[in-house]
Amino acid sequence: MNSLTVFIYPSARDNSLLSLTDFRSKFMMPIGGKFRIADFALRNALTADPYQIVMYSDVFDDLHPYLDTHPINQKTKCKIIPIVDDSLDVKELAKTVKKHETSHYLIYCGDNPALIDFGAMYDYYIKKKKNKTVLFQLKNSEKASMANTALMTTKKNFISVLSEAIKQKRNSPHLLEMINNMLINKGVEKSTHHAEIWPVRNIPDFYSLNYNLLSGDLFKTIYTDPILTGGIKTDQPAKIGPNANISSSFISEGCIIDGKVTGSIIFPGVIITEKAEVKDSIILPYVTIARNARIENAIIDEFTDYANSPFIFNIGEYARIGSDADGLRNSDYPKSLFSSISLIGKNCLIPTNSNIGSACFVASATGFSFFEKTKTLEDGLSIVPYPEIYS
Repeated sequence: MNSLTVFIYPSARDNSLLSLTDFRSKFMMPIGGKFRIADFALRNALTADPYQIVMYSDVFDDLHPYLDTHPINQKTKCKIIPIVDDSLDVKELAKTVKKHETSHYLIYCGDNPALIDFGAMYDYYIKKKKNKTVLFQLKNSEKASMANTALMTTKKNFISVLSEAIKQKRNSPHLLEMINNMLINKGVEKSTHHAEIWPVRNIPDFYSLNYNLLSGDLFKTIYTDPILTGGIKTDQPAKIGPNANISSSFISEGCIIDGKVTGSIIFPGVIITEKAEVKDSIILPYVTIARNARIENAIIDEFTDYANSPFIFNIGEYARIGSDADGLRNSDYPKSLFSSISLIGKNCLIPTNSNIGSACFVASATGFSFFEKTKTLEDGLSIVPYPEIYS
């Protein structure tokens, strides 16, 4: 184990992913059939065998308990430290850094899924540039870009810049980005390093990336990776019932499937009952789908309230969500939701006999009461009780 701290920080928040990031950070966004983006960030950091990993988030979600109970803790002696704070300032950061028993820092924005060998980067740095600050441009598909970088520096340089920021009374809602820029402005050497990075900018990006990660050589790479470990809790293997009909689909652990699943990605803990049908869709963890429901070309976000909900199924009997229509955009969020994909937010309750069209958006935590006047949502329309969240 070496004297390195990996500091992972988030990108600037926006509303382009709608309910996928309304009450969660991108770190906690499910991806690739059984993972969260945080799993990829941990994997990349652990390739460098660091003394500790600090993952900073400005969103109060479940990141802290997720990392505390993550199974990767059983495989490594590395300390994994979550910092969840929406008002972290320079003085607090400086105190944290001064306490760290490490000589070097690797600082990068890690809330897009990626495969990066930071171990090779760190080895190169120690051999060639040990006491300098180096900005590594990450080459994705043979193209190096300032949009994807990792910065390697010494503790001395890091504290020097933090002290300067304190003296100048500088602060920013994007604190680590500001400190990175200050380090760069003080002078850095530049290098390049190969990486596979998949930016998620909108809902179709999320939809297509999940399928890409589960196809061909990329699937083999991810699912045979010795470090990448999913932290979504499942205690049981998948159970396939006598009425199940599954084709061209990914079924994760802990699922109970007794319906028809075609061309879909089913995350851990999902229940799909007899005569329900899911086609060309992504069903995120713990969603429960009742008999005779039909879902097509849709993303159904997590149902994490299942333990406290009086309802067994959050997608009701005979509910219809999405269709095989082409080229439709959501009228309220056309830049975020298009390609006819419908998005049902986290912890929604979709009632029996409801009919939700293509390119529709139902915001997180929408309950049965929002369907009292009508159970039909036409193509391209939305149910958003609190639109200011997505403005």
